[in-house]
Amino acid sequence: MTLRVGPYYSAKSCSGSAEITSQRLQAYLNARFPQFENGGIYNCRNIAGSSQLSVHGTGRAGDTMTGTGQPTLTSLYVAEQLRVFSAELGIQGIIHNRRQWFCHNSTGWRDYSGQNPHVDHIHWERTVNMELSADRVSQVLQGPSPTGSVLIAGREVKLGTVGGPVTYVQHRLNAHGFKLSVDADCGPKTVAAIRQFQALAGIQVDGEAGKVTQGRLQ
Repeated sequence: MTLRVGPYYSAKSCSGSAEITSQRLQAYLNARFPQFENGGIYNCRNIAGSSQLSVHGTGRAGDTMTGTGQPTLTSLYVAEQLRVFSAELGIQGIIHNRRQWFCHNSTGWRDYSGQNPHVDHIHWERTVNMELSADRVSQVLQGPSPTGSVLIAGREVKLGTVGGPVTYVQHRLNAHGFKLSVDADCGPKTVAAIRQFQALAGIQVDGEAGKVTQGRLQ
């Protein structure tokens, strides 16, 4: 996990267009998850209910629509992956499903009480002056973790595994949108969740949380 930690770059004036790096991230998300829709990047406007200019006005923010009008497992998965690998992607803020994370004031999610609850889209913001190629976006968000494959929980977790490593994997799956009972017992429901997570991550789907899966779970 390599979370970006401050500073936060707010919007001072409108740029007139979307940054190419933001376009690349949005294009990847829409291509990788066809159910998503492009909610837009550049928009010279204030934050809803505020006199503060939105980062959309700088072309550094994107809205990735869930395609259903509500949060989905895929959108919750993507929002957490954007946070987990925010340093690699140059992400400085995320709002989704009444939760927010910003690089300058939190390492984890906090409640969001703004006028728009962001239940139908992931709002993400990028920092300034950070190049991000299309290939790099794919490397960070698909396949083995860019920070390496490692047994963070200390051992592989598969059907029948019990104890602390299972608790860790269950917690991390839930952070990505799953709704498992954290019972330290890797039963069929946990195996099914591991398989779904692997499919979303673009890694081998075998229902076993080994080095590659745990590296992606973080």
